[in-house]
Amino acid sequence: MSARTSHSQNKSYTTRIVSVVVVVFVVLAWLGLQVLDTSSHDVPATRSLPGAVDISTRVQSGAEADRAQASAEQLAHADPQCFEEGVVERVVDGDTLIVRIDGERVRVRLVGINAPESVHEDESRNTPEGRQSSEHLKTLVSEGETVYLQQDTSYTDQYDRRLAYVWDALPHDVDDAFDPQTIAEHMINAWQVIDGHAQARTYEPDTLHDQLLQAFESEASA
Repeated sequence: MSARTSHSQNKSYTTRIVSVVVVVFVVLAWLGLQVLDTSSHDVPATRSLPGAVDISTRVQSGAEADRAQASAEQLAHADPQCFEEGVVERVVDGDTLIVRIDGERVRVRLVGINAPESVHEDESRNTPEGRQSSEHLKTLVSEGETVYLQQDTSYTDQYDRRLAYVWDALPHDVDDAFDPQTIAEHMINAWQVIDGHAQARTYEPDTLHDQLLQAFESEASA
């Protein structure tokens, strides 16, 4: 075999190797893009903040008045270090959740608000507005979502339901826990009022955010 023929064959072989490598690289790159594309569909879209509202003077004044009138016990419970962490099991209605806390299944009543009836044993008391309120809350709170419970004054009500302001994220500190913008963005009780699916309601002695929630309701109905 001549040197020229051998060189030609080696060149041809090298060319084929390079071609195969290029093809493999292109295929792997394409597969990588497909994986990235598939993964992007698995990530849920970021939820727009249901409480993304402009904080008016009325709302700010309500928050300031609530803090000024808070008892020492209420202020202590406003410390995020005192919040209880739980996992949402399901939405019961527009103002009640089932939350699992340390393995215990707890019925949680969102304090400071009241939603129309939707699951009352007396069917005549259930309303279309109640069902809408319940369905709306289901769009805001997902099964398996971590939430944080802030106690007001009472731990439970007469029906042995846990009373709480329920947050989807911990505020940074006590100041942040009273900040109306933080509350509008992260407190589920406030979301229902801001979005017009619950009313602010005073249930003494659990009145920590009464004036703020009433201000949110006035803004929502304006």
